[in-house]
Amino acid sequence: MITSEGEKGAVARGVRRHPPAVLKVHEPLLAFPGSALAGGSGPAPRCTWILWLICGLIASETADAHTLSYNITTVWGQRWYEAHGQVDQQTFLYYNSSTGTCIPVGPLGKKVSEAKAWTEQPEILKQVGDMLQRLPPPNKLGDATAKYPHTLMGRMTCESDGNGKINGSCQFSYNGQIFLHFDSKSHQWTEDHLESSWIKNILEEKTSMTNFFYRTLEGDCTSWLKQFLGPWAEMLQPTDPPTPNRSSRNTLSSYYLILLAFAILFVY
Repeated sequence: MITSEGEKGAVARGVRRHPPAVLKVHEPLLAFPGSALAGGSGPAPRCTWILWLICGLIASETADAHTLSYNITTVWGQRWYEAHGQVDQQTFLYYNSSTGTCIPVGPLGKKVSEAKAWTEQPEILKQVGDMLQRLPPPNKLGDATAKYPHTLMGRMTCESDGNGKINGSCQFSYNGQIFLHFDSKSHQWTEDHLESSWIKNILEEKTSMTNFFYRTLEGDCTSWLKQFLGPWAEMLQPTDPPTPNRSSRNTLSSYYLILLAFAILFVY
């Protein structure tokens, strides 16, 4: 129906009028399917699904991550050592070589003091402490060991990533400075300090000690963490993922690079 003089003139001259152009607004790239941004209907672009998948996988690595560690400290020249057990840097256990027993510390310790794993800890901590005491001091010390105490600390750690995977590691510190660490996955000792070769050579020559740490990290420590996390479920808050060692960082980086490569190929 022609209602205006302008439109009548346009028709008389044979000029066709086109309807006004409508600007099409594209769906946002990260709009989740069914959300307001996505218009509430219609399938999501493939790239959207892939991005959400990658984000979900990365987030899952940080969910419910917990760390169980034991710090065993000995002083050269003394027949005495002690150990502290921690979960997420909260102390739950104290061990003294004089008594040879594990004492629960705080609510976390009392919560698991009746567990089977609790009775297994003293023997392992004793073996680690005895090993540390048998290690000789660095050659560079000479007679300096008689002037003031020198400490050697061994730290055993089991880290859960929230997906059922547990990584074990061990590190040695001399007078508070980290100088050597062991990764249970690679089964290798790595020097963190130039003066750490003296103890690295000893540990590599005495394969029984390396095998002991491997079995303890992959077996006992991993089993204890799994047993303790049940009673601790309501007491521990989800924490940031533990700082990965070199091997873990390389594995995670390769994993996400592969995911990204497949995502790019799938989209384009």
